[in-house]
Amino acid sequence: MSARDDDQYLARCLKILKGKSEAGYKPALLMAVYQCVLMRKPLPEWLRQAFIRAYESAAAFDIKSWDEPFGPPQKKGAHLSARKDYARLRYPVALHVALRAPGESIDTGLFEKIGAALGIKKTKASDIYYEHGGKELHEMIKPIVPWLRKMNSGQK
Repeated sequence: MSARDDDQYLARCLKILKGKSEAGYKPALLMAVYQCVLMRKPLPEWLRQAFIRAYESAAAFDIKSWDEPFGPPQKKGAHLSARKDYARLRYPVALHVALRAPGESIDTGLFEKIGAALGIKKTKASDIYYEHGGKELHEMIKPIVPWLRKMNSGQK
């Protein structure tokens, strides 16, 4: 994978996360900062400004908790063991969707195959994809699918 691929991946991630942030999904801001730090890239201006506003709101005592600008780490009443399981399976589910056969639909049949491969029910695979971040992760990895296919086939 090249630096250009990294840049395309990050740009796609940040586009998705910016949209989620603008739609009111508070954790998207920290997720975007995480992606930039993880990939050793500077924060884009929109993210830099949003983070500064959030931080300064705490410094000015405009907020009571970091949950206000960034959202709570978990929703109230969340079953952590189930959430950990979904988080553990999110990447494998997204990768299976990304590496599906060309032209294969994302439907019940695909989730049945994914479930069988991962040892889970098709409904759980579908829930992970549609309700627990698998779809967003799939969108983020689309730019590197050709590289993933190449690596999956054993080529370099």
